[in-house]
Amino acid sequence: MAGDQDISFYFDLYEDDYQEFISKVREALKYSTSHNIPMLMPQTQPLSWLDLHLTSGEATIILRMDRRNLYLRGYSRDGGQTFWEFSDSSLIPGSRHLTYSGSYASRTDSGSTLVGVAGTTRRKIYLGQQNLVDDIRNLARTEDPTTGGDDVSRCAKALLRLIQMFPESIRFQSITRHIATNWDSSAQLSEELVLLQNGWGTLSSAVQRADEPCWTPATPLPNIPSTNNPINIWTVGQAAVALGIMLYKGRHVNLMLLANEQLATVPETVGGASYFRTFLTVNYVRVLNIDGENPGDLYGTVKVTDFWGEHTVYDRASGDTEEVYPQGLITLTGPSTPIDADDSVTISVSLKDHDTLSPDDEIAEGVIVWEPRNENLTFANYGKLLEKVVKGQYGSVAVGYSVTRFAMNATVSVVLIDGDGESPADVYGTIKATSVPADDGSPSLITLFEKSAGDCIKVNPQEEIPLTRSAVVVPMDDGVTISAYLYDHDSVSAVEIFK
Repeated sequence: MAGDQDISFYFDLYEDDYQEFISKVREALKYSTSHNIPMLMPQTQPLSWLDLHLTSGEATIILRMDRRNLYLRGYSRDGGQTFWEFSDSSLIPGSRHLTYSGSYASRTDSGSTLVGVAGTTRRKIYLGQQNLVDDIRNLARTEDPTTGGDDVSRCAKALLRLIQMFPESIRFQSITRHIATNWDSSAQLSEELVLLQNGWGTLSSAVQRADEPCWTPATPLPNIPSTNNPINIWTVGQAAVALGIMLYKGRHVNLMLLANEQLATVPETVGGASYFRTFLTVNYVRVLNIDGENPGDLYGTVKVTDFWGEHTVYDRASGDTEEVYPQGLITLTGPSTPIDADDSVTISVSLKDHDTLSPDDEIAEGVIVWEPRNENLTFANYGKLLEKVVKGQYGSVAVGYSVTRFAMNATVSVVLIDGDGESPADVYGTIKATSVPADDGSPSLITLFEKSAGDCIKVNPQEEIPLTRSAVVVPMDDGVTISAYLYDHDSVSAVEIFK
């Protein structure tokens, strides 16, 4: 049910100024500020609505958005008697569902999406007054937007455009300015403005973690990659020019410091660092069926895309296959940097079985999409191990992953000090990282090193043991435990190096 903080605004396309209207809405939504930039109310507060009544001549529709994050959830063409809600939520009492979700993803693991049904992308649509006139009229006159192929697609395209012109415009001043400048003639969004939308949560988090209270417009945003920055925003001042209002990212008390009676030092010692980050970890990929073989010869890729770009978790060519048994885990080798989950994250799986005498067989082909749009309604899936199956024509795999709030990232290195006095030592065994996020208590485990006695590696004293993975996520309420069981392989017996 909605809270007691619902608000409504009315916009007439022929009488009201678009830019002034967006500014008024932002001001009404402001819960607090950070670095002089408005912030929305916390997502942990009860649900309340922002209703925008849009009028074009005789036609009026209502856009209903969640005040906490500005996600459009549905619309009404009859003054609010009936709302049509996206298929991926049931938040509006008595609503009827559209046949697609409100996702920007072209494909997901859970059905049709807004972009897929609209048959276009944010980059391709034109934004301006006349486009808005047409969209309001189309939505207002379509009694059932779930039937009739043309009506379904036309309404989806209208909603996609309306999301750019209102929710996204409220979030970003740069988008408001672009639309206002091209109000009469219409124009497409630039690639940079589309990418900016993809990073709203990430950018909001970075601003609120910037050096406060001793900041200036030139203060660098923390944890921004030195290269591959798709939006070219590096400082608080640049972010302030682009952002209209931010997603609220509250401070989090570090329970480990509290347990050590250091709570009083938190503001002074860590300052803005108490705004922790949100990360996704691919814990494992387990082969369920590999073309009925036991074992099979696996190759292919597992890649993860966050706002900053693509992270490789697994990548083997057909000439470098990995022998895998059913129920066995494949050897993950990444990512080299943390996967940011303040915005949508896509896990893409493309795995095959190599055959010598016949064509290679598809084992798993598909995507898993993590979307804060819906995950942040309950936060129920944070801090727990999640698993989804990705199928192919001749097999399937299970992908285990977890998303941790209030976390930091660390890089693990293990140096051999003494390997039974040998130089080099023949090292084998396991090294694993385990954490227990506070959200659920489910352990998150990743394998950093695993070698059998028959697959040992030579390591000299004072050298690093080559790990297959080194980047780990550290929940701030629990930390991370590194466990190692390492041995030196000898022809007669194994010698324990570390346990």
